[in-house]
Amino acid sequence: MRFGDAREALSVAQAEQVLDNLARIHAARSVEALSEHPWLPDAATQVFPTLIEAWTAPAHWAAHLQLPRGQAVTPALRDADRIRAALTAFVGISRAASSGLIHGDAHVGNLYFDADGRAGYLDWQTVMRGCWAHDVAEFLGSALSVETRRAHEHALLERYLRTLQTLSGAAPSFDAAWLLYRQHMIWAYMWVLCPVQLQPEAICTINAARAVAALEDLDTLRALGI
Repeated sequence: MRFGDAREALSVAQAEQVLDNLARIHAARSVEALSEHPWLPDAATQVFPTLIEAWTAPAHWAAHLQLPRGQAVTPALRDADRIRAALTAFVGISRAASSGLIHGDAHVGNLYFDADGRAGYLDWQTVMRGCWAHDVAEFLGSALSVETRRAHEHALLERYLRTLQTLSGAAPSFDAAWLLYRQHMIWAYMWVLCPVQLQPEAICTINAARAVAALEDLDTLRALGI
């Protein structure tokens, strides 16, 4: 068995397998079905706002932009007020699009691969109610090299949607899903602000570079109206 590591970018075939797993998670419980589990936190109202407030505080922001990971952050993405506004817009969009059960922390570091190479998720302490696009964007933004993501993210999202449709009988159109994916990628900026107590600087530096590239490629701030 081995564990996922941002320093070892996944192949397209591995990404397909993980997206199939995420579709199974997302198809398992709808918003309505989760009403019987009130203990599950709501991502947009109980989880995201707390982290945004803490991690965009001026002292935290300044300290983390000065770390090695900050070298990847372009001038357009160094404006704390603009990023905070983007994250606030994202919370509202994610709340409106909440679709059911999500892993909540679906980055590559929370994957494991068994002896046969089959992928699974661990670290379920952040399981919550939210939008499927949060898991998909967090996974693709951290698990693939920039070049692989650019070349294959359309096809990978299409595969995810086909699998979700097969398993649940309901999936958004590609255009609607693509917009949500672009918007939810803003959460990848949190790799720039992640405390070193939670993730080593080497991991944050790799993921911050991937995040910045994704945010610019996907024009995420514009997608959020910022």
